[in-house]
Amino acid sequence: MATFVFRVIEKAGWQCLISQNGNRYSCSMSKGSERISSGQQETKSEAIVAAAAQVATGKFPR
Repeated sequence: MATFVFRVIEKAGWQCLISQNGNRYSCSMSKGSERISSGQQETKSEAIVAAAAQVATGKFPR
């Protein structure tokens, strides 16, 4: 699921960076001047889906 979501987001023009901090992960996405972050999540999949949900709903800082 997360791999599919990741590919869809990238095809939509978003760049995604996954980072690890100890045993927590975050996904930061950017497109032009727009930036979002998933915040700290327990798995890579959760981080990707949390960031993608913000993209899908349009609820992210502009």
